[in-house]
Amino acid sequence: MAAMLDALRAAAHPVALTGAGISAPSGVPTFQSLWKGRPIRDFLGRSYYERDPIGFFALYCAMEAWCRAEPNAAHRALAALGVPVITQNIDGLHQKAGSKRTPDPATCGASSAPAADGSRTPKRFASACARTMRPAMTRRFGRR
Repeated sequence: MAAMLDALRAAAHPVALTGAGISAPSGVPTFQSLWKGRPIRDFLGRSYYERDPIGFFALYCAMEAWCRAEPNAAHRALAALGVPVITQNIDGLHQKAGSKRTPDPATCGASSAPAADGSRTPKRFASACARTMRPAMTRRFGRR
């Protein structure tokens, strides 16, 4: 981590390109992580949804817990240094850490509504967990 921080400080125009690995220490699994003994990516495609919609939504609803993850040291360091971040992650942890120069993807915090207990539940999770539907998100997570 020290070598990375030194390189960022020395760079004239640093930028961080991040993926799922940066959020793994925060408890957000990567698509290579296992769910029921198989990689998560095996459960997020249209073909799995069509074979087992209940199993598909069991994982999809569990994903809501990932939205409660907190930024880790890497997220906080990039934010503290003001390094622009380009990420494929939709967990919102770079923004939650305070990164200002990060494109805002459809993050866990996007389009959320307050729940009765004051927490914020993402609408896409709440609506998907409330009823079975053909999710548009399979284009984002699964293969076409």
